[in-house]
Amino acid sequence: MQEPVSKSDAKELSEEYKQTLKTALTLIFAKIKDSGLKANNEVTIKIGKDDVYRSLIGKKPTLNRLSEDNIKQIEIALTRPQDLKGTINISVGDQLVYSVKNGKVLTDLINVIPKQQSLESTPAIEKDEYATLSKMQMEINILDKDIQQKQELLNSLSKEHPDLEQELMEIKQTVEQQKETFNRILGELRRIADKIQTPKPDESVQRQTKVKEIFGNIFNKLAKVLTPNFTKLQTQLDERLSHLEDMMEEINEKFDNALQEAKGRDIAEKARELLAYKGELDDANNSIDFESNKYLFIVKDKILSVSAKDWRGEVLNDKGFTKVATKEDMETLEHVEEYIAKLKLERTPLKVAGLSA
Repeated sequence: MQEPVSKSDAKELSEEYKQTLKTALTLIFAKIKDSGLKANNEVTIKIGKDDVYRSLIGKKPTLNRLSEDNIKQIEIALTRPQDLKGTINISVGDQLVYSVKNGKVLTDLINVIPKQQSLESTPAIEKDEYATLSKMQMEINILDKDIQQKQELLNSLSKEHPDLEQELMEIKQTVEQQKETFNRILGELRRIADKIQTPKPDESVQRQTKVKEIFGNIFNKLAKVLTPNFTKLQTQLDERLSHLEDMMEEINEKFDNALQEAKGRDIAEKARELLAYKGELDDANNSIDFESNKYLFIVKDKILSVSAKDWRGEVLNDKGFTKVATKEDMETLEHVEEYIAKLKLERTPLKVAGLSA
């Protein structure tokens, strides 16, 4: 048997990752026992081509080269194998019992991932609640970290972030997935709560106590940590999305106004051209004007003014449409260009200073 590796063979792990590793190993060992495989054989975990962990169940490891990244990969392989990049194999003795490669479960002899059932059917309940709760504990830890990470990301996003909308929508999508996980775990806890109230006849008091302890820890973390943190994340995300919507409306409004101003200035030039073809000179007032059914067009001292004849006053000048201009004014005055096209076939424009902008 290979001698235990020295402490220098593995990097010092943080307490968080030590707890994650402990939970993962508890799940693996419980699944192996529950499957009926011989528990006196060594359990080996291989990542890629390298053996990174080996031990007998309940004994100190004879090999432990696990880094924090390795533990993350194992955690994903056990709880979200579809997200795993790379390969993880778990063997008991010479027998491969669990294998995941690039998001696909190739082997699962120890029922790590229960078979999918339809939404209408009752979810399968594993034979060993201890293993179920161990796996759930890992999911809770992952969910907790995900919520914290998304909260930190949300807090770091400034109003001026170039991809603010995309970042917020990605957070929203993740939060919706977290909510599904949250509700699923709550449902599983309710089912297990009913089962552990009636212990199995062959189950030891120590094991019953341990199951209830893990159940209590999970329930307390859900109630006291995850629920308030998740509620806070949802609330702040909703506020940011609402603020983003207001910002987008303001930007669109400014864009529309700028577009309307440019359009108004273009129509003002056409109004001057109209006066060149249709206007009447008033040398005494140094002006030229034209009166239609609805508007009075005039250039006086080289300054253009178009006024509505319903006493609203000026609706257009050299700067564009004024505040009193209505949508109807804008649509009506757009037709000036069509009118000019007809006039060009019939008349010669006046050569008067001030009729060109």
